[in-house]
Amino acid sequence: MTPAKILCPFCGAAWSEHAVAKWEDEGSYDACGRGYPIVCITITCDACARVMYEKDGVEHDWSI
Repeated sequence: MTPAKILCPFCGAAWSEHAVAKWEDEGSYDACGRGYPIVCITITCDACARVMYEKDGVEHDWSI
């Protein structure tokens, strides 16, 4: 899916550049596995302020 085409499921607003950047960065984290620290990525709609995406994970440890 093209990031420019991603819409808020609650209000239909297009994702902001900031939200798209966080979405692209979330691939840097595993949802399971080894590594520290534990992080939570939350993407909130700029238009309606509802949480559109949330992921808990750990930083990739590429040395393993």
